[in-house]
Amino acid sequence: MIRLFRPVLALICLGLFAMPALAVTLDTEKLADKIAKSIAQVANPKYATVAFSRIQGGLDLETKNELIDFTNVSIVRSRSFRVVDRSKLNLIIAEQKFNLSGMVSQDTYKELGKLLGVDLFIYGRFYKDVLVMKAIDTERSTLVWSEIFQLTELTPQTVAISQLASQFSDSLKKDAKRLKSSKIGQLSFWNIASPFDGDLMVDFLSAALTKDGNFQVVDRENLALILEEQKLSMSDFIDEQKAKKMGELYGVDGFIYGNITQKRGQWVASFKLLNIYSGVIEWADLLRFGEEQSDDRKPVATQVSQSNLEMALVPAGEFIMGSDEGDLVSAPKFRMQLGSFLIDKTEVSNSAYAAYTQRFQHRTPPHWQNGMVPKGQEDWPVVNVNWQDAKRYCQTEGKRLPTESEWEKAYRGTNGNTYPWPGSQFDRDAARTVESGVLNPMGVDESNSDISSFGAKHMAGNVREWTESTLLPYPNSNYRNPKMGREKVIRGGSWAEVQAAAVGWMRGSSDEKFAWKDVGFRCAKDAF
Repeated sequence: MIRLFRPVLALICLGLFAMPALAVTLDTEKLADKIAKSIAQVANPKYATVAFSRIQGGLDLETKNELIDFTNVSIVRSRSFRVVDRSKLNLIIAEQKFNLSGMVSQDTYKELGKLLGVDLFIYGRFYKDVLVMKAIDTERSTLVWSEIFQLTELTPQTVAISQLASQFSDSLKKDAKRLKSSKIGQLSFWNIASPFDGDLMVDFLSAALTKDGNFQVVDRENLALILEEQKLSMSDFIDEQKAKKMGELYGVDGFIYGNITQKRGQWVASFKLLNIYSGVIEWADLLRFGEEQSDDRKPVATQVSQSNLEMALVPAGEFIMGSDEGDLVSAPKFRMQLGSFLIDKTEVSNSAYAAYTQRFQHRTPPHWQNGMVPKGQEDWPVVNVNWQDAKRYCQTEGKRLPTESEWEKAYRGTNGNTYPWPGSQFDRDAARTVESGVLNPMGVDESNSDISSFGAKHMAGNVREWTESTLLPYPNSNYRNPKMGREKVIRGGSWAEVQAAAVGWMRGSSDEKFAWKDVGFRCAKDAF
């Protein structure tokens, strides 16, 4: 069929429930513009028409209607789509006796899509601090778009869940090729036992997978209706026969399930992926995230952006910097307040830096023969780059080098940890230092215990890292040396340094024009 018109977007809001309204004041015009711009990213000939099927959650009815109306206007003005009057969908729903006030079955979406000529249905859910929006393919009932919009200050729960979603997506991505060879292409979620809001957690996990694009996600909201119709029970512990029946009904190849507990001051998610055809666990991982929260901890002002899934989110707030135990240059210990920021979860790799040098015709590290990354070292962190090289790289990525204080908070958390892991004990295999017996770095994506509470890897070992900051004395310190005010701060341990250099407060420095065989970098950016 040849379409002679520009793509059509039908934004119709149904199912605006009489639920308790949340005390949230929204800039609906600004939010509508963001939604319109984001959904425009999936516009293509395959997805020409879209209908807004429902919005759930406790926001007041007037604000919901205004948001839908303003979104319609933004989309019409963009001329990316045409907008169909909501009365058309309301009429068909009344005639066909459909109900979109809650979960919607696969057949309902497909039938409605055919009646309306709609390719995607958009729906969303309001939470206390975020709005989660999704778009589902009416033919396949899989998510093709999901975006999370911040409404107010994020709660500690949402911050922790966003960190979990990032790690979860990264872990599955590493096994994507193998899982696809086992015919695992469409995923959904069984119950995950945890103290968190289950809907919020699954929405974040689904959004992360949808954004990544390696797997198609069947939304659990729609599976819940099938469960009810088929008299199945989504219990905390997965039943292989139930999962197989559910998968066959809804075209799901594998289910994610598991539990979340608290260990040593951090949350630990034990996740597994069950192949519904064989009953075999195809993937499993233990994901450590967040920190133990005190009951009186206030919500933190942070920004969740789906474009920053490769960065660790560090919330605003106070943390402990420095130490009274180490060298004088790292003393005294004091408390410091920082705004929220994002920091790369890994050091910049050789392959990433090579792409940068080719794109901008920038010089390569001197040990690269003929300007080529040494064979087998593509995933190692780039080294032998000076501070100016590192700064320029981050700028071309729309980022910057982290300040010294940002780097230390990302490493030590809010409690002034000695190492990225809980406790003060050092194990030779915990981080890539001299004690490991391996005199070279490991790949930036490889994992050991060297991962901070915010999800940043290899800060105690692997390679030392440039920061944005100039070496200066700490507050209330009388210590001075000739390097202060002249050299740039280098942080972290490395494969060439012993355990003593791996503690979170250790400060090094160098002239910004010098490059070192064990010094690399990672980038950061403001969260807003």
